[in-house]
Amino acid sequence: MYSSYNTIFLGKVSISLDNVDSTNNYLLQLLKTAKLVEGTVVTARHQYKGKGQRASTWQSEADKNITISILLYPKMLAAKQQFYLSQAMALGIYHFAKELLGEGVSLKWPNDLYYYNQKLGGMLIENSLSAHYLSSSVVGIGINVNQNSFSEELPNAISLQQITGKHYDIKNLIKKLCYFIEVQYLQLKADNLAQIKKNYLNALYRFQQWAWYRLTADQSLLFAKIIDVNEYGKLILSYQNSFGQETQQAFDIKELAFLA
Repeated sequence: MYSSYNTIFLGKVSISLDNVDSTNNYLLQLLKTAKLVEGTVVTARHQYKGKGQRASTWQSEADKNITISILLYPKMLAAKQQFYLSQAMALGIYHFAKELLGEGVSLKWPNDLYYYNQKLGGMLIENSLSAHYLSSSVVGIGINVNQNSFSEELPNAISLQQITGKHYDIKNLIKKLCYFIEVQYLQLKADNLAQIKKNYLNALYRFQQWAWYRLTADQSLLFAKIIDVNEYGKLILSYQNSFGQETQQAFDIKELAFLA
């Protein structure tokens, strides 16, 4: 099934950069002056100011990792449905890594790529709206490939090469990644939203497992398990309150921290 990894449209137009602050920034700026076809991919040998979640930066050594941004026009999705796009794109990178590594791959909510308890990659989507619908989306993806040392600020980072001991051809991996992203995007366009959510939950790191979390509002600890995500992308945790009653609560990304 995966012998050729050929895509229908994703990656057919590709812009390759040697050095850029952020592939997302570059593609967003380009969109202001040029009409680009859906599936346009921007790649960079070196991205020195990549974007991450919570306004963080994505650190990456030159020529050693996947740093790309993908342009999509998911106009079939209402603004309130945009987390389905996030789930579909996360499933794309999940299946890409699963094909390479097998067991141990998961998605840490909302869209980090994990290998057991270590971070292998991440994603940031920047959406533009028209009325009540999405008009364009820039999907930025970073995956650690051949990098073998990471900053002390990233104590749980890991790369494909560290896991397997193999050296990877970045261009070949990007072609494979585009294939898996396109498969999930076509599921989204086919309106298979319930299946996308089901698959996302099944791939989710610590889904239905009891674990410790820290609430950022008061730094208190919470022993809970992930049972769902709601339509807005908030994480639903189940836990026992002080009266011993089962309680469910939704958390935004800024309200909760995972503990080891």
